[in-house]
Parts: sequence; structure tokens; C-alpha cells
Amino acid sequence: YMKKLSTPYGELDLKIYTYPNKRIAILLYSDDELFDDLTINLPNQPINAIDEGFINSSIEITTTDEFNMIDELKRVGVIETTYGQRGYNFGQYAYVKFNLEVLKEYDEDGYNNFINEVGA
Repeated sequence: YMKKLSTPYGELDLKIYTYPNKRIAILLYSDDELFDDLTINLPNQPINAIDEGFINSSIEITTTDEFNMIDELKRVGVIETTYGQRGYNFGQYAYVKFNLEVLKEYDEDGYNNFINEVGA
């Protein structure tokens, strides 16, 4: 049994994958169907550690007056801190630090695969 993220869109599963450049990829699923990509791979933007990444800008579209996905992920501990926005092409993306130990509670298999793939 893995934790789920409660949202106005229902209970979401966080699934951890690895981008080809060894960065963390996190997808959101609703009832085993893809809801949205939480992260986006911006290979030309530098990061400082394996637990950092960029939030897909479409996640900000799911933000309403009552609900902010990034704030909720901070509240439950998935996102440890945000470093601000980075511009890439025509978009702005939140640069964040994830808490890998908390993410493990949502997808232990994905976490283990990620750690093995990045060699951490």
C-alpha cells in the first residue's frame, strides 16, 4: 500500500521514473491512467543534485483559488523547497528540490529503480 495525494481531482498516485539523462521523472496517475506529468525534463538547465527537478507548467494550470499543486506537494513533504522559476523556450518552470524519502512512501519500486539507475 502506497500513499496517495489527495486533490480536488481525486486521489492521485505519484510514480517515479528516470529520464534518459538520469534526472528524476514523476508522473501523476488517477485510477491507473495518466493524469499529468508532474516534472518536465529540461536537459539544458543545470541542477545541483539528483533530488532536484522542474515542475511541468501544466501543473500550474490545475491551480485554483482553493488549491495549488506545488503548495500541496510542499505541505505533504514531497517538495522540500522551491528555488524560483527558470525560463526555457516560451515557458517558465518551477525549479524544486524533492524529498526522496517522502517520495519513496508514494512509490517505493520507482524510488528504488531511480536510485539504482542514477547510481546513488
